[in-house]
Amino acid sequence: MRSISLAISLLLTLSLSSCHVGRFFIYNFSDIKDYQKFPESTVDKGEETFNFIDGTQASSSLNLPENWLVKEDRLPFQEALETSKTVAFMVIRNDSILYEQYMNGYNRESIVTSFSVVKSYVSALMGIAISEGYVGSVNDPITNYLPYLDDPAFAKITIEHLLNMESGISFNESYYTPFSDAAKYYYGRNLEKYLTKLKIEREPGQGFRYKSVNTILLAQIIESATKQPLNEYMSSRIWQKIGAEFDGSLSMDKKEGIAKAFAGLNGKAIDFAKFGRLYLNKGQWEGQQIVPAYWVDRSSEVGEGSDYYGYRYQWWRPQNYQKYKDNVTYNQPFRIINDEEGQPNYVAKPNDYYTASGHLGQYIAIVPQHNMLIIRFGKKPGNLNWYQLFQWLAMHN
Repeated sequence: MRSISLAISLLLTLSLSSCHVGRFFIYNFSDIKDYQKFPESTVDKGEETFNFIDGTQASSSLNLPENWLVKEDRLPFQEALETSKTVAFMVIRNDSILYEQYMNGYNRESIVTSFSVVKSYVSALMGIAISEGYVGSVNDPITNYLPYLDDPAFAKITIEHLLNMESGISFNESYYTPFSDAAKYYYGRNLEKYLTKLKIEREPGQGFRYKSVNTILLAQIIESATKQPLNEYMSSRIWQKIGAEFDGSLSMDKKEGIAKAFAGLNGKAIDFAKFGRLYLNKGQWEGQQIVPAYWVDRSSEVGEGSDYYGYRYQWWRPQNYQKYKDNVTYNQPFRIINDEEGQPNYVAKPNDYYTASGHLGQYIAIVPQHNMLIIRFGKKPGNLNWYQLFQWLAMHN
């Protein structure tokens, strides 16, 4: 009986609304409707709306694969999308929507949670804040803007270290345990307190380690420098500028609290596509430079990043891998990945696109060579290799 009482007591404790562990169990794993679970701040749309050209009735120039592999089954393309829990899929070229499908209970006006796609928005806002003079440069120590990081070791970390996930800050990114930092920051209600307790585990600049806390700190710097809440700065500098059709929102840790700037931007797929168009056009929108062109260039560079993906300024540049062969000439750019004994093992070549990417398979893929965007939002990744599909579409269109 005592063990049962203890178990019940533990469950009651975990269920308290003030406990992020309890909320992890109550809400279970994160999902695409998480915007319903948290307080929010509005990202206001403007008076003018930008509309892509509807080319879906004349999309014969778009090449789609007849079928695609989902886990071990090769399915017709449309069925592959549906089976993989996709809710929105678009292909846009030369400002014309050539393919636009909604499925699994969603439509054009359905709200989706972008998860880490928002990281790319925060990067854009940092580039804008620098261009407007609010922030000095990417070489500024983060302690210039965040005095609560009073350990002198934090002064070695620059804004660029945060952008490239090279800060060396200790943070457990696991999404599948309630005891990780990622769960605490996602479900917790006191981000301000958590940020004051950060520790450093390694020297900055010692290599890529994907940690969402870097993006939260970027957002904190933007708010500190501009003296504006993140939702207002995002609204005036991006959301309204690109003619969003609908209001968006940022999930907050609590009312009047801190934005979940690493995973909490919510909106409609069509408006996320417009952010892709902004980067496709080198940060320019209808003749106005919104994001500095050099910033877009840096974001789309092939980063050294991890062994699997290039990463720069909160954007991903996936790479293809081929077994290394002597006396074979590879098209530039490429890099050779050595094995543990220092012998050449693989050649990594960048794909023809780069992406803003989010948990559960949320993507804004930008294909500059073909002036093309590919947008995918879903309830799950769905056992489909999206990077391979994006590369196929880039190569065949």
